[in-house]
Parts: sequence; structure tokens; C-alpha cells
Amino acid sequence: KILNIPEAIKIGEGAFWGCSSLESLDLPNVQTVHIRSFRGCKRLRTVNVPSARYIYEGAFSKCSNLVSIDLPKAEIIANDAFWGCNAIKSVYAPLVTEVSKLAFYDCRALREVQLSSVRKIDKSAFEGCTVLQSIEAPVVEQIGERAFYGCKSLETADMQEAKEIGDKAFELCASLITANMHSAM
Repeated sequence: KILNIPEAIKIGEGAFWGCSSLESLDLPNVQTVHIRSFRGCKRLRTVNVPSARYIYEGAFSKCSNLVSIDLPKAEIIANDAFWGCNAIKSVYAPLVTEVSKLAFYDCRALREVQLSSVRKIDKSAFEGCTVLQSIEAPVVEQIGERAFYGCKSLETADMQEAKEIGDKAFELCASLITANMHSAM
């Protein structure tokens, strides 16, 4: 139920895909979580990967009980990385520079996102996050098409450096009250 591999620095592609009894991860030295490494681990609730720099495609997708994720050293969150993680409530990733397409697609419990170093939020990255209330991405420059589409509870978007906003990026964000964006827009 608990996976603790203190010496591992890399988790390979599909390494634990579908391990439905896995509830907790403690991987203190892992720097790379490869493609679909933990996809479909339906009972997985807690993840400790404080050294992870790269979260690849679908790494935690369909982990429907994952509640929160702290990625203090992550730089890239790839396509579909957390797609369908319906229980995730918060994301803390201060060093991430890019959130790739569909990274948090359909994370229906996600309320708060802190991405203080992100420069690019790609297509549909947070689409369908219906209870997302705030996004802090003060240095983001590029916001992709449909990035926040259907985030009907989004009230605050702190994106002071945004220079490029894609089609339908904030469509159906009916609750958006405050959007701090680049003054040159």
C-alpha cells in the first residue's frame, strides 16, 4: 500500500501503472517521473516527490483519489500529467516554468493553483476544473487556447505578465471578478 524507495532517482515509463492498491508514495530522491508511471493508481492519495524536476506525460493521470500535490522542485508538468485526478484540491509548484496541454484537465476538485515561476500555460491545461477559484501565475507570458475553459468558479487570475492569451482561454468563466494582466494588452 505504501511505496517507499529512498534511493531511486528515476521512475520508468509505466512502472506502476494500474497498481490499484497503492495508497501512498514516498520517493524523496526521485528527479524524473516518466510517462504513465502511476497512471490509474485509483487508491493513491498522497505523493511525496520533493526532488522531482520532470513530471512526464500522464504520470499521475486517472489517480482519482489523489488529494494534493506539492512539487517544490518541478520545472515541467507535461501533457495529461494529472488529467482526471478528480480529488486533487491544490497544486503548489513554485519552480514550474511550463504547464503543458491537458495537464490538469477535468480535475473537478481543484480549487487553488500556485505557479509563481510559470511562463507558459498550454492549451486546455485547466479546462473543466469547475471549482477552481484562484490561479496565481504572476510571470506567465503565454496562456493557451481554452486554458481555463469552463472554470465557472474562477474568481481571481493573477497573471501580471501575460502578453498572449489564446482563443477561448477564459470562456465560460462566469465568476471571474479580478484579472490582473499585462498593462500593454
